[in-house]
Amino acid sequence: MKFYVILPFSFLMLAFIAPAEDAVQTDRVDQLKEQWQQALERVRKPVDAKYRTELKTLINLYTKSGNLELANKAQRNLELLDQNIGGFSFTGKWRATVDSTGWNEMRSVSDTHVVTADGNMHTYKVQGSYVRIDFGGGNWDRLKIDPKNLNVLRGENTAGYKLTYSRVSE
Repeated sequence: MKFYVILPFSFLMLAFIAPAEDAVQTDRVDQLKEQWQQALERVRKPVDAKYRTELKTLINLYTKSGNLELANKAQRNLELLDQNIGGFSFTGKWRATVDSTGWNEMRSVSDTHVVTADGNMHTYKVQGSYVRIDFGGGNWDRLKIDPKNLNVLRGENTAGYKLTYSRVSE
């Protein structure tokens, strides 16, 4: 497999080229997708770090100058950056399972809320490499984002039960 790096307009684009006969003989879709995700991660990390640093600088400058509207705007962008860590998006449909009992339910996730099977809406936040869902009354689920498998999250809840969230659809 040959890799070509193309840099038009300062954007990094990878072109993966494999001989057609190799692709026909073996299923390489998953392997190709993993290589693509790893390449994106390598490129994204330094860009995200620079963006994060600049946003923090702007938040401090705007706060000191009293321009809270722009400080809040920069803060919202910083939070969005944290929510999209490594290309991860929590939006979609997930099956939440308690590992020890097998209890499970489908949960729909929007940009801001998790909707449980009973129709209740709960807030969530992506913080670093974790997702925290707040159910109210001090109850929560805390899930670890695995950059190698963004479709399965493992963690625990307030009661100490081990959980698995499996993505069903995006």
